[in-house]
Amino acid sequence: MTGTCSRCRASSPALGESESSGWFVFAHHIQLLARGMDLLYCFLGVRLSTDYITWQSAPRCETLGHPWITNGNESQNRPHIRMPSFITRPLFHFFYKIIRRASPIPPIQRVVQPTSADRQSAFDRLLDSTLAQGPNALIDYHLPYPKVDFLNYICDWRGYVAHGSTLQNFTTLQPVRLSQDSSEFGNRHQIFCSPDGTWALWFAVLDKSKIRVTENGCVRLGHGPGRIKYYHFDLPAESKNNPPFTDGMVYLANAEDFPEHRPYPLLEWFDAEIEEWGSALPVTPLAKLPVKPEDFPYLDKVQYYL
Repeated sequence: MTGTCSRCRASSPALGESESSGWFVFAHHIQLLARGMDLLYCFLGVRLSTDYITWQSAPRCETLGHPWITNGNESQNRPHIRMPSFITRPLFHFFYKIIRRASPIPPIQRVVQPTSADRQSAFDRLLDSTLAQGPNALIDYHLPYPKVDFLNYICDWRGYVAHGSTLQNFTTLQPVRLSQDSSEFGNRHQIFCSPDGTWALWFAVLDKSKIRVTENGCVRLGHGPGRIKYYHFDLPAESKNNPPFTDGMVYLANAEDFPEHRPYPLLEWFDAEIEEWGSALPVTPLAKLPVKPEDFPYLDKVQYYL
């Protein structure tokens, strides 16, 4: 699994192969804005949150003698400003469209909203009864709701993470890396997962042995209800007539077992994150869910132009 502009070699079994080159365009366009806001808020002493602005006293800027804005961690080497959502969301969308300008379709977005009471109750009962069986329990799914809704609920609202693979018999997720990645994080020998069920499902049904490369990604924008997930799923043009999809498995795990998060400091300004997490240690899955290509909700939005 990768960052917003993710590229992986076809031989890789990991849930996380990426290329961040598109984000350098993003960085280039907002660099001056970021520096200007740094200086402005340094002098004003304004602390910005994602959803509101408050005037507060802030740690002193050691170089200019004025308050820096921080995210509560005064040990950082540089100030951290998080812009309000009425600025971040349209600005992020604008730059995302620039980065994705080669795509023939608009950005794929999913707004995270609470599920209905009936669905939540059904999802909770199924998940809790499965977890009560012990590690590696197979989820016996017969609910009248799409599996992707179940996975998204588990990750969005129950706080679990997911790893997708076409290999369906794992009892332990091992930190094995068999392919190369353009980023340092993606090249680490670790097991990858995501706090996004849809992205994990993509890797569960994608047969990478049939393709030479893929670009894919998931970026979270904001927190809480109403946060937005940005996706893209791109494949080589020659695979369009023989789509490389197959049956697979989504493995569920505890979020705390994946302490490494893909770094991209500029995204912090937008309260955003590439939702790729990693662990250098083996992880025992809590449960697993068999899936098929038709369970993936964006098959009609996969782009074949690489």
